[in-house]
Amino acid sequence: MLIFVTVVGVLLMGLLGWSLVVRRLYGAPRRYDDVLFAVTDDHYRLPLSRYPPVGPSTRRHPVILCPGLGSNRYSFDIGEDAPSLAVTLAEHGFDVFVVELRGEGHGDHQRGPWRFDDFVERDVPALLARVRRTTGASAVHWVGHSMGGMVLLSAIARGQSALASGVTLGSALAFDGTEQALESYTRLRPLFENVSKVPYGWLSRLLAPASARRLRNPLDALNVNLDNCDPAAVRRLDAIGFTAISPDVILQLMTAVEPGGLRPNGEDAQPYFEQLAERDETPPVLMMAGEADPQCPFEAVERILRVRPNFVGRRVGPSSGAERAYGHFDLLMGRRADAEVFPHIVQWLDAHDGPAERTGDAPSGRPGA
Repeated sequence: MLIFVTVVGVLLMGLLGWSLVVRRLYGAPRRYDDVLFAVTDDHYRLPLSRYPPVGPSTRRHPVILCPGLGSNRYSFDIGEDAPSLAVTLAEHGFDVFVVELRGEGHGDHQRGPWRFDDFVERDVPALLARVRRTTGASAVHWVGHSMGGMVLLSAIARGQSALASGVTLGSALAFDGTEQALESYTRLRPLFENVSKVPYGWLSRLLAPASARRLRNPLDALNVNLDNCDPAAVRRLDAIGFTAISPDVILQLMTAVEPGGLRPNGEDAQPYFEQLAERDETPPVLMMAGEADPQCPFEAVERILRVRPNFVGRRVGPSSGAERAYGHFDLLMGRRADAEVFPHIVQWLDAHDGPAERTGDAPSGRPGA
């Protein structure tokens, strides 16, 4: 028994050491100016990495960029070998805040568990209030990738009014009847019901050196179209772009493949999709999804477009003029995302913004300063 325990201990220490080496090897330069914190009503501290506008700001509303499940701030700025939505928007004059929800990145990890509803009901109000207080803006644009877009749609369904507009990238609320990857993971429900944390970030770091190579990392197919992304950027994303996940969040997200779609916690709760459909007024939202995205087929986006006439959808792939079909993370880091995705986001934010009328703290720097 002593020998067995010793061997297991050595293996665990070796894996931990390998994980730390990989994280250091693939580290990305800091290009944000400052890190602020929002505090929720249940005392979680949520970080906001700020990319102030390059040059004089002419924008009325700042922008929040929110990553997806188990992702962190690097989703929007993985390094100089890939496009950066955070830097692009700052260069177009927007005051940009890359946020991290509870349990992600620099956010509080020590308490829990938490559910998807906590992101919607507690984190969103705290983040919006912090950005509005910092900038003096009356409302905020929210750009969400994957679950970050689901959080936006759910907050709108609940009547969040401090939003100027929204953009979702690979996000929807109801996936039943569509071909997507989430349903296959429902078979792991017993596992998620019996663990306190899913070490997704740690697993991703272990596999990172094998990413985008002849020996394919199994996570690659879920996240990217390798024909459309720089291999070095994919390895960096796997090394530093993911974090541990609360199993209760995963379990709640699994309701998105059930009839009616994602629902708040509680047996009789009305699905978020139905709440969104019944809203009299909502901020406008641009919904983008890749043609090769196994996590969010465009059919799920179209369901929302049918019930929200002020929402606009856009496929990203050859059918819309792109050179290649886009996968889930390609929307943020594809080789040509800065030419085939980002201009549509900038144009949307332009159309729903206006001249600057702000009284908050002046930006203190610029990306890369």
